Order: sequence, then C-alpha cells, then structure tokens
Amino acid sequence: VPQKLKNDPGLNYDRLKWRRKRGRLESSLEILLNIDNTKEYMVRPDKWWTERSIIARSMIYKKKYETAYKLTSKHAMSQGPEFAEAEWMSGWIALSFLKDPLLAEEHFKRFYKNVGYPISLTRGAYWLGRTYEKMRNKQLAEKWYKEGAKYLTTYYGQLSHLKVYPYQKFALYNPIQVDKKISENFYKKKLVSIVHLLDELNKEKYAKYILRFLANENINEGSEILAAKLATDISRFDFAIQISKIASYEKRFHHKYNYPIIGVPKNVKGRKIPNSAFILSIIRQESEFDTSAHSSAGAKGLMQLMTYTARILAKQAKIPYSKKKLTNNPEYNINLGSFYIAGLLLEYDGSYPFAIAAYNAGPKRVKYWNKINKNPQKGKIDYVDWIELIKFKETRNYVQRVLENFNVYRFILEQKPIKLKNFFKNDPLY
Repeated sequence: VPQKLKNDPGLNYDRLKWRRKRGRLESSLEILLNIDNTKEYMVRPDKWWTERSIIARSMIYKKKYETAYKLTSKHAMSQGPEFAEAEWMSGWIALSFLKDPLLAEEHFKRFYKNVGYPISLTRGAYWLGRTYEKMRNKQLAEKWYKEGAKYLTTYYGQLSHLKVYPYQKFALYNPIQVDKKISENFYKKKLVSIVHLLDELNKEKYAKYILRFLANENINEGSEILAAKLATDISRFDFAIQISKIASYEKRFHHKYNYPIIGVPKNVKGRKIPNSAFILSIIRQESEFDTSAHSSAGAKGLMQLMTYTARILAKQAKIPYSKKKLTNNPEYNINLGSFYIAGLLLEYDGSYPFAIAAYNAGPKRVKYWNKINKNPQKGKIDYVDWIELIKFKETRNYVQRVLENFNVYRFILEQKPIKLKNFFKNDPLY
C-alpha cells in the first residue's frame, strides 16, 4: 500500500471490517484506537458504528470497560439512530460497568432527547431513573420512572412501572371507538370488496398493500382500526399486527388487533404447558400469527420451528413427524413449539429470559453467556444487564419483545387490571 494511502479512511474501514469478520478483534481494536475520531476523517461515522459496537461488546466481555467506553463514546455523530444507540451504549457502560452515574447521566439525556418512539422513550426514561437511583436522588429517579411507565406495552415501560408503582395494578388504555357511520361507509368501499374477493380466491397475501392504503386513508377517523379489523376478518392477523405496530410508533394503540388470540394447549403429551399468555407472546414475536411463515434460515410456521428441531421434538413428544404440518396445521406447530418452550423453562428452573433466549439463539449460547457474563440466577448480575449483554442484537430485541408481550396478553386474557408480573423472578410452576 502506498504511504499516502496507509491512513486512508476508506481503506482503514475495509481493513477494520475484514479483520473483525475473521475474529481478529485485537488488530481491529488497534485501527479504531489509532484513527482520527472525527466526522471529517470518517466521513460516514454511522457506518463505522456497527464495527465500533461489535468490538466494544467484545471488550465488555473481556472486562476491558474503559476501552469499551472509549470506543462507544468517541463516535463523532450528532444525530440519527446510530447516534442514539451509541449514546445509550456509552451511558450503559458508564453506569453498569464503570460505576459512574454522573458520566452516564449525560449520555442517557442525549439518547432520550434524540428518540421519539415509545419503545425508545421508555428505554431512556428507565435508564435515567436507574442512574438517579444510583445517585440516591429519589425525586429525579421517581420522575423518570414515572415517565417510562407511561407506555405499558413496552419492556422498559413495564420495568419502570414495577419500580415506581410496585403495588398498583396494570391496565391498558381504553380502545379508540370508531363512529358507526364511518364504519358503515368504510365497508361500502370497493377496495374492501376486493380484499374479501382475494380472501375467497386464497390470494389474501396480495391484500396487504390494499390494507396498508386503507389504514392510512383517514387516520383521525379510525381508518387504522377498520383496516386492522378487516385484516382480522380474513384471518390475516399478521397484517393487523403490522398496521397496529405502525400506529403504536405514533402513540396510537389498537390492542385488540395488535395482540390476536388463538387457542393454545395446556398440556402436550403429559408435559404441562406455560401460561397461554406466554405462548401467544412467543407466537406474536416469531411469526405475527402467519401460519405459513418461512424464515430465511428455514424456520417454519407459527412458532418458527427448524425442521431439524421439530423432528427431535416430535420424537421426544411421541408425535409422528410431518414437515408439511409445520405450515399447514397450526395446532401441530403450536403443540411442538409449546412442548419445546415448556422444556426450556423446566431446564432453566422457570427463568423466562433464559428460556426465551434459548428458544431464539439455542441453549448452548445461553450456557456460554451465563459463563462469560455471569448468571443472574446466582445473584451475580441482574437480569436487565444480562439481557443487554446478549451478543446478538436480534436475540436481545427478541427477549425484550416477548417479555413485554407477556404482561399485555395477561391483561387481555384476564379482561381486568392485573398485578404486573415480575418476569425476572423464577417461576418453576409457570
């Protein structure tokens, strides 16, 4: 490489990525510690962030917390999702590992000011509450936990609620009512007839874009709710969830269509199955109730079972194995998936986070994470940090989403205010 190009940002970025992908973390770290950490040099610091965050996590696992903080805090960004992620991670490292709440405070404030969706607002509020709790500032801790507790369908919103209202029952917002005349006019639309026609022709998957259009047509008059109901009428719960999720980002909550309910077993071949709310939470996150769902990795059906895993489960449960039934027989898929998650809960003495993480990433990885990140069941770390320490972003998100779904489903199924369940307490009897 010519001398004049040795410090070229594009070349350094490619070298960094190449080394990291081949597990050469120390030499990757060397590049990051020696480059000019400015936007002028990096040009697109948001692109560099992916590499920074991965290597920073590896430093946390190696207990090199100061190095991890240096990597995340010198990000050279001022806005955008990567900026928010970098600020949150810097605050988390400062609070949980460097034990420096004053340093963490500014990072969490910057994170909170640069996000807008409830899922992120509650994350920021919870961690600010936790920061002030460490500072022994009860007034500010309570203020921020109350802020987080405003959005009870979110993981950190529920954790905030448990902090500030430990004895108050959990209830969701009243559903938005749609005017009867508006509803009648909606069902007279030609596009609604086309959606029903597509359903009759077993081509309902093509209705997705029509439903999205209908949902956005007149939001102030309830078009999202009517479109989600129409999706539910043709048994496309996944389309109803997608419409409702998008609405929730803008703080419009349509719980009836965002959390579908179908029958789940209480017992499979002698094995007791966990609470229905828990199984529904897994299904919602895995497939959004799309019975024919296929993942790029090969997972199939409502509970997204890999064929290899399904074959083993069928043998253990003494159920004849059928690959076709994984996608064309919802009951078959749910029975095998429920049998599996119930077994994982037994293996982990009723630990919901462990069982959920193992369902997504595999039991061997959970065993390894407990080894390198300590085990919350032994009181060596708390579950909140343990989940945030999970190596894979997909699995971290998956665990949090299933846990938040759990309490929402409990409320919906019981149809009354409930005592918010602390899903970090082991529950051997589920």
